[in-house]
Amino acid sequence: MATTGSSSRVQRITDRKERRKELQRLLTQPIVASESQRQRDIELARISEMPGIRFKPRELYRLMQRFGLSDTHAKISRADFRQFVIEDLDVDDLFIIDSIWRVIDNSKVNAVELVDFARHLSTMLKGTYEELLRFCFKVYDLSGSERTITRDNARLLLKYALQSEMEELDADGGDSTLNFLLDLTFKKLTSGGDATQVTFAQYERAVREEPLLMECFGQVLPFPEVVDSLLQELATP
Repeated sequence: MATTGSSSRVQRITDRKERRKELQRLLTQPIVASESQRQRDIELARISEMPGIRFKPRELYRLMQRFGLSDTHAKISRADFRQFVIEDLDVDDLFIIDSIWRVIDNSKVNAVELVDFARHLSTMLKGTYEELLRFCFKVYDLSGSERTITRDNARLLLKYALQSEMEELDADGGDSTLNFLLDLTFKKLTSGGDATQVTFAQYERAVREEPLLMECFGQVLPFPEVVDSLLQELATP
């Protein structure tokens, strides 16, 4: 199981160089704008000063280039978002990606405006400890209650997060391993208490004691080297 996981990680690192070349090509392409440059600059400056936004106007424009947005009010589709998370954030769990989208797409129209995307990307790339903690919890809370992560939802998350490892085991072995990991994780999060759900208070306490538990149900956040690389790309004139 470790060999498969390591090979997959090495392959992602190798592929990242090619993806960066493609990203650089996209970032140098001019945008066919439906708003004047002055209008765009004013709007990007306004967005950059909004609560939760941690990008400069130039970085926001680079994001517009990345998605080929014609103006600051154009929307990012779910398909383009998924591609961005896989290629630029190096997060490839589709189940998790769809849950991240659920957190971002408050309007539930399968498209988000630049400002909403930038706000959540700011959290993922530059968020404080508390912001990252709450963001991961929201992603794991598949019911959207913002109060608890149920055992059934946690099992689904772990199943998809460990999909490649599960495929190497037979059906019974896979279920046994999954249930063992689920029991172990819940015991750590709840301190041996209620085994049917995890509250935010329990999750917060457990993560403060053991930081690696922040992403205990699957990778939500990009690795530090990926964050540094993307921020460097966005900051490049």
